[in-house]
Amino acid sequence: MPIPESEAFDEFKQNYGEQFGDPQGKLSPFSPHGHDSMMLILSALDEVAITSGNQLIVPRQELADTVRNTDSFEGLTGTLSCDANGDCAAAAIRFMMVENGEWVDGPGQ
Repeated sequence: MPIPESEAFDEFKQNYGEQFGDPQGKLSPFSPHGHDSMMLILSALDEVAITSGNQLIVPRQELADTVRNTDSFEGLTGTLSCDANGDCAAAAIRFMMVENGEWVDGPGQ
């Protein structure tokens, strides 16, 4: 399933092109997935991290539990929920292949 169009995805594509000099998707279709992964982890860190003086303390088990309990996180790729193993995904998968040097949907999509 293609990544749903949104203002956030449009902004991501613009920022990606400006920073890396190539349009998002040219080198890999998975940069939005990496973005969502990082944002989900940063969101969990924001919930559990403790500042003590000049130290940042991250309780590892609490972080893992927070990620595993993530439900309905709005990402670029869709609404993400995680399971007890920490596997997080939107509801659909998109298979792609390169044809004539361009990313295109794989067969049967």
